[in-house]
Amino acid sequence: MQAKISPKEAGQRLDIWLAVRFHDKSRHWLKKEIQAGRVLINEKEAKPSKKLKENDTVGVNLKEPLPFKLEADQKIKIKTVYEDENFVVIDKQPGISVHPAAPPRNDTLVNGLLAEYPEIKNVGDRPEIRPGIVHRLDKDTSGLMVVARNQKAFDLLKGQFQKRQVEKKYLALVSGHPKKNSGVIENFIGRSLSSPTKQTVVGKKASFKQNFLKRIAKTAFEVKKRLGGYTLIECRPKTGRMHQIRVHLKFVGLPIVGDQKYGLKKEKLGKKLKRQFLHAQSLSFYDLENHKISLESPLPKDLRKILKILEK
Repeated sequence: MQAKISPKEAGQRLDIWLAVRFHDKSRHWLKKEIQAGRVLINEKEAKPSKKLKENDTVGVNLKEPLPFKLEADQKIKIKTVYEDENFVVIDKQPGISVHPAAPPRNDTLVNGLLAEYPEIKNVGDRPEIRPGIVHRLDKDTSGLMVVARNQKAFDLLKGQFQKRQVEKKYLALVSGHPKKNSGVIENFIGRSLSSPTKQTVVGKKASFKQNFLKRIAKTAFEVKKRLGGYTLIECRPKTGRMHQIRVHLKFVGLPIVGDQKYGLKKEKLGKKLKRQFLHAQSLSFYDLENHKISLESPLPKDLRKILKILEK
């Protein structure tokens, strides 16, 4: 394909311009395509950071990646807390990704799920990458996740998430204290321009790309306990944006302890953790007979240890 750069697009980086048009592809893969010479500006090769000018002609001839085969792996252990013929609820351990990203890997949670529940192989909207997965937790977040075992269950769950009928509660330990004991954080979240792996709150002066990809995000919170210079907070996300709770708490000046991406760099307590203090402790949804299923997960040992330090 070929495209001519409009006045509104002028000044954008080539990789960002490409990511807007191919938002279903990873930025890592698109960058490799530019570096391989498959994206040209005025018939000349360019770097991903090249700034586009008005009336530039961009030629795109992307090479589709080779198909990736998702493998089952019995060595990846799954902690199941509930299952029936339609759903599986697991208590995810920290330190493992839910499904492959880019470049694709076979050491994720779904590889273990395929070994334990092979029937999910063809379930979902992208079963080749995330079979049975309707929602996910960040790699270093622990807690409850529901997985669909068949397409009917998947479609039901997807609809419940879209209608905000699924109830999720997280516990987070943050640096500092909120002014109020409860509240709601609501704004737009989009991709950070400074780092392709980060999200950020998108304001009125957002870039073209951020405005194109931004999504509304809403998180309710309630203070559970104040511990010295820290606060234990219960968060109830009303939407499901990437890194939503972490971005929202940082935005209001309450970064999560141990968060390497959004937290404080010199926060001493966080150094005692190998991940962020964020745990999906509660999950509720409705089964195919419209019965409500509600489950809870206790705080893992590493997070309880941090609370004990503060309580002393």
